[in-house]
Amino acid sequence: MTAMTDWQPGRWYRINQPDGRLWCETSDRDEIQREHEKTGWPIYRFWQRTDSEWRPE
Repeated sequence: MTAMTDWQPGRWYRINQPDGRLWCETSDRDEIQREHEKTGWPIYRFWQRTDSEWRPE
């Protein structure tokens, strides 16, 4: 399992409806916060990791 330190926060956020359907997706933190305040549904943030290495040709 990869350590959490390998993961970096992305710029995208989303809120899903209680039934799992997408409600809102945006890269604007203020917008997602406003939607969270209206709905009370949790905010999810996109996290990513990129592996790289040198390989012989």
